[in-house]
Amino acid sequence: MDGNMEECQFLRLVELPEDESEPEVAIPESTTHIIPSGDDLQENELSTITYQFKSNLVVLIGEPECGKSTLYAALLDRFHKGPIGDFNFAGCLTPIAFEKRAHYARLKSKSKSSDNERTKSFEFSYLHLEVRHRSLLFKSQHLLFADINGEKFQRANDADDEMSTLGILRYASHIFVLANGSTLLHNSNRHALKANIISTIERALQNQLLVGKERLNLVITKWDKIDAANEIEKINSFFIQPLKERFPTLFGEILFIASRSLNPNVKWGEGLDVFLDKCLSQGNPKQVTTKVIEEHEIVREFQRFKYHD
Repeated sequence: MDGNMEECQFLRLVELPEDESEPEVAIPESTTHIIPSGDDLQENELSTITYQFKSNLVVLIGEPECGKSTLYAALLDRFHKGPIGDFNFAGCLTPIAFEKRAHYARLKSKSKSSDNERTKSFEFSYLHLEVRHRSLLFKSQHLLFADINGEKFQRANDADDEMSTLGILRYASHIFVLANGSTLLHNSNRHALKANIISTIERALQNQLLVGKERLNLVITKWDKIDAANEIEKINSFFIQPLKERFPTLFGEILFIASRSLNPNVKWGEGLDVFLDKCLSQGNPKQVTTKVIEEHEIVREFQRFKYHD
């Protein structure tokens, strides 16, 4: 640096032959990494998760305003306060999608009452949630929640062609049928709700979308209102028992959930721990794996995955 290069003991000058050029350096091709937007996942984006992890696919069936979006929002809010049951929050690729569903229930939305944005699209969209047992003795588990517009189920009751588009039911690890507890308290509306749920299940059976035993779990939402009205026995005799008798091998568990309770006797988020534990249990069929079906063309992304032990 001071111009005394010839006196430096660490410097040795080497002259290259005139015909020798610098060696070519192989520059690796750039790798594209897809960064999730945080919003709802579409079917062609599910491979972001299913190629890497075993995932339980959870489907909620219900009419408009039965409480599907409220349940999703409540899951996120509960994890903000700590674990749900035995499980800690471990990650989420769709935090914006969860937040959108929770926004109207918060003070910053300036809404006069607790509410949730309804699912508007008739296309399937998915929410992702990763949880881990609080003992940390087990690996994280991944859940994919299929969010389906309630009107789509109403239309499926009127046409087999529409019901056939719900092929996702065949591939679900767990299926939950949601019934609005507030509707069940009104004599003028509860008969229609009961008839519509029975019709949806029967049409799904006719189209071979519910194959196997105990494929459904019944969820009574807004349980805090039923408890406040002291109508638990009435709901059981009118709705729960008749469904179990009509489909004796189809229903597994009965869950009672109060996602946002206004009843001092029912805690906020009642039943979410049972719901989450059921979602994480061994499903039927088996969990989604990364083995891809290549032998024939398939339209929907979730149908490209094979189930095996």
